[in-house]
This record gives sequence, C-alpha cells and structure tokens, in this order.
Amino acid sequence: MVNVNCYVPGCVSNNRSYQYLKFYKLPKDKARRRRWKKLTRNTRERDSQWTCLCRLHFEGGWKKEFYSDPSIFLSDFYRIPKEEPRRSMWIKAINRREENNGNLWIPSSDNDRICSEHFVK
Repeated sequence: MVNVNCYVPGCVSNNRSYQYLKFYKLPKDKARRRRWKKLTRNTRERDSQWTCLCRLHFEGGWKKEFYSDPSIFLSDFYRIPKEEPRRSMWIKAINRREENNGNLWIPSSDNDRICSEHFVK
C-alpha cells in the first residue's frame, strides 16, 4: 500500500496514523486540478498520481459529488494565543464547557484551534 499524506499545508493526516480516514486524489482534469491546488494554497511545484486531500477538507467531512471542491483549510483556523491576557479572553469568548463537569474548557495542547466561524466578520 502506498503511504499517503494530505496535500493541504499544515494538515498532518496520513493513512498510517489514520487508517480509516478517506483520502481523495487530485482530479485528473487539469482545470479542476489547478483549482484544487489554488484552494489549498499549496506552493509545491510537483505532485504525483498519489497526491491526495483527506476528507477533513470537505464540507460535512465527505466529498458529496464528483465535482465537489474542498473548502475547509487550516488557514481558516486560528491558534489560541499563548500569552495572557489574550489567551484567557479567547477561552472565555469561546464559552466551551467540559462535558463531564461543566467547567470552562482549557486547551490541552498547542494544536487546539478555533475555526473562523467564531469570529465576527
């Protein structure tokens, strides 16, 4: 089996760590392939027949139709600041609660991010 890594910059999905994660190859059609590359903001010049995007970059987590384009990227997510008081302000603004005790959620790693939908546009 070929080792597959997601083509989207910043995405760590691969078929070794996430065995049940669906991956979609870049389209063969040149115009659609260029569009996917532009959408992903990937600057790599070359790709191969195994260049793929994981399902996490499609609305609802799946490519619904043959001509579906990816729409969710890490650039649409923001890291929670490390420095106070901004960190505390962000956590309070998110207002996410722990399921087991109802306490305010505290991010557990540097990989925790907030999606852009939580920001006023």
